[in-house]
Amino acid sequence: MAQVKKADIRDVILDAALGLFEEFGYSDTTMRAIAQRAGVTTSNIYNYFASKLEILFEIYDPWLKERLNQLERDLAGVRETDEKLRMIFRTLWASIPAEHNGFANNLMQALSTATREEGYDRSLLEWCEAKVARLIGSAIGDEVRVRTDTAALAHIVFMAFDGFTLDHRLANPQLAMERYIDAIVDLLKQLPTQRENARTAQIDHERVRREDMKFARNGRSRGDPDLV
Repeated sequence: MAQVKKADIRDVILDAALGLFEEFGYSDTTMRAIAQRAGVTTSNIYNYFASKLEILFEIYDPWLKERLNQLERDLAGVRETDEKLRMIFRTLWASIPAEHNGFANNLMQALSTATREEGYDRSLLEWCEAKVARLIGSAIGDEVRVRTDTAALAHIVFMAFDGFTLDHRLANPQLAMERYIDAIVDLLKQLPTQRENARTAQIDHERVRREDMKFARNGRSRGDPDLV
């Protein structure tokens, strides 16, 4: 007879795992420890979750998604582009890595020790990158966004998120964080708008047209051997 799974037992297991992950970290938390704190047997846990990695993702996935949804709500109250961008990078690189005793670092530990058999699902990363790409695109505006690969930028931002999450546990880079944020915001501010690109193209076109007219008056063309 198949075992009947109970939602309350599943929740107790997740609550126990969350407490242990926050207190000891993923690497130092065992399935046996989770079972003891949850008041169930280790074998009973496997009736609900295939692995410790699956338990972590059941906790981490909704937590991180809600955190980014909260960021989106917070951004709605900010008008200046600079401040929008700073809020995005400060949240991803400083606030989230520090929250709940560095809870985000649990995923770094998990992925560094995960096996092929446990299976790694990239859907959370893809969701987060798509969300951040939209947030950055909204912050910099349509005229700049059309010239910017926000998806690639979001991927780079999340790779930096992984690094800052690890660094928070090892060195706590909070004091230098504003320098890093200022650097990336300054780079994004220098991106030309669609209008500026059109204006530059028009100026270049006019310059080439005047030069061609000058060559024509002198009976020469831009392709003459001594001009190449």
